[in-house]
Amino acid sequence: MDASITIVTILYIVILVVPGVFFKRFYFQGPFANQFQSGQFADRFVTSLFWGMVTQVVTFFLFINTFNVEYSSLFEFLTKTHEELKENKVPNMEFEKLTNFLLYLFASVTVAIFLGHMAFQFVRLFKLDINTNVFRFSNKWHYHFSGEILRTKEFRNNLAISGKVEATLLDVLVKYGEGDDRLFSGNLIQFTTAPDGNLETLYLAGTRRYSNSKGENIPAKEIPGDCFVIPYQNVLNMNVQYILSKTGEKKRQVLFEKGKLFFAQLFIFFSLIGVFLYPWYFAVSILAKIGATFLLLFSWVSIVIFLSNFLGDKKEFGIKGSLFLFTLFGVFLILGLWILGVPILKSMFELLHFFENLMN
Repeated sequence: MDASITIVTILYIVILVVPGVFFKRFYFQGPFANQFQSGQFADRFVTSLFWGMVTQVVTFFLFINTFNVEYSSLFEFLTKTHEELKENKVPNMEFEKLTNFLLYLFASVTVAIFLGHMAFQFVRLFKLDINTNVFRFSNKWHYHFSGEILRTKEFRNNLAISGKVEATLLDVLVKYGEGDDRLFSGNLIQFTTAPDGNLETLYLAGTRRYSNSKGENIPAKEIPGDCFVIPYQNVLNMNVQYILSKTGEKKRQVLFEKGKLFFAQLFIFFSLIGVFLYPWYFAVSILAKIGATFLLLFSWVSIVIFLSNFLGDKKEFGIKGSLFLFTLFGVFLILGLWILGVPILKSMFELLHFFENLMN
């Protein structure tokens, strides 16, 4: 009995926890990657279990609609396998069922990776971590050094700052020894943090060193080299200065550009999700679903490039280039829907016939 409980427990961990781990690994990425390893084991296990369950729900839905597996037959298979394991029996699996089970495990990991990555992109794209404390990552140094902290509610209410942060300058007071402190100033190019979120190392470029003179005009000495490394354990204090880009645009024009960019990003994000999910709703072969996904993805890329030509100040494509991109969008879209069995061509001819009769 103990052996069966152990086997069942291991299966539950593999099926539920492992996809959750992959979800979190691809959610905590970039400057926030260390957060994946932070926290107590119990907290990490519970959160991995939760996201694993969410992943399994999505995977189950996609798997059922992709391979046309009946709910009742799958439930019967899982129940029978569970009962045999509890009775210390080796489950009698057919080759097809074993293949589907292994394919399901692979699909759950793939879905977890996709969901984790898209969740991270969604939070960062719409700045949910900056505007809401619930979504904020634990790497506070990234927000301070990148200047994103200026966009939070606390700073917006106390500082009238406009413009984009182009660079971050640091004045760092470093302890050399007993009574020997030195001030360094330079452009911050990189920093590293420990898994617990504490700052480890600062990397400066164009560094200048100030002497410990007490006079008003403190001389500065340029330090030769491309990268100056300062261990944070020797830092007494720091002063952060942001170099902002100055623009002469009016506030209304700035708000209009931001709103245009926001809705464009919203369309791009949700349309990309639709590209990967829409083909799996149709009762066609898996090859047809994969082929339609690729065609719809090409269509999506074409329309995104087409829209990007109207978002920036500089137009990259002329009328012919824009017309070509829009034509590619339409061709790939029609082919993708045709593979899925959507009668789009028939509907277009019927629509044209309707307008012809209406004109007559």
